[in-house]
Amino acid sequence: MEEIKERFMRFIEVQENGCWKWLGTTHKKNGAMFSFNGKPTPAHRVSYYLFKGNVASCKSVFRTCHNSQCMNPEHLRSNAK
Repeated sequence: MEEIKERFMRFIEVQENGCWKWLGTTHKKNGAMFSFNGKPTPAHRVSYYLFKGNVASCKSVFRTCHNSQCMNPEHLRSNAK
């Protein structure tokens, strides 16, 4: 898991406001993407998984900072119960 975190963090630029700006691949339709378990996966969901835990039960993971490029797990919330 640490290797994946290290690879993920190579695409992050920490901003003064605390946001983690995504510098990796983006797609028009799906936004920031990261190759995870051999599949392109929304980078904010990967961030949530790597730093907070499983997102399988989450229908959505959203940003409290409203910055679409932010991957800071402290700015991410889910609708999991």
